[in-house]
Amino acid sequence: FFFQAEDGLRDSSTSRGLGDVYKRQLQDGRGQNALQLLQSQFAQRPEGQRLELGLLLADLHRQLDQSKAAADLYQQLAKESAEDVRAVIALAMLHQEQGNAAQVQRWLEQARLRRGNNDRPDPLIDDLAYRWGLRAARVRAEQQRSEVPAPTP
Repeated sequence: FFFQAEDGLRDSSTSRGLGDVYKRQLQDGRGQNALQLLQSQFAQRPEGQRLELGLLLADLHRQLDQSKAAADLYQQLAKESAEDVRAVIALAMLHQEQGNAAQVQRWLEQARLRRGNNDRPDPLIDDLAYRWGLRAARVRAEQQRSEVPAPTP
């Protein structure tokens, strides 16, 4: 999802397209190595100058099935970059993947506020809310079905 963030990193003289590098490592089964390297890069950047790198790191956590670490980092980034909507939308997406419709709505509402559209329609947020709300409801229904024990004959 946020491997596209590497485009913003190419401006840095030290970057060399980090998104592409870490994406290849993840595909080659070296996700933990990529995670360690990216965490080191992230720690070296000051707050307010690491949003794109942080989004990349959080997405790598998500792809390595480390949802809690991804959520924690997305929340940290949302606090550090209070005017930017990307970390908030990423949190909504993470909750959508988990089937948590209430949290999807919560974070999309935060995104709406950050975009300055708290009292009027916002096509981007409204579309995401509709699509992700339905998808989250389907995930939740599938989870409930799998939790119901099969009837005994």
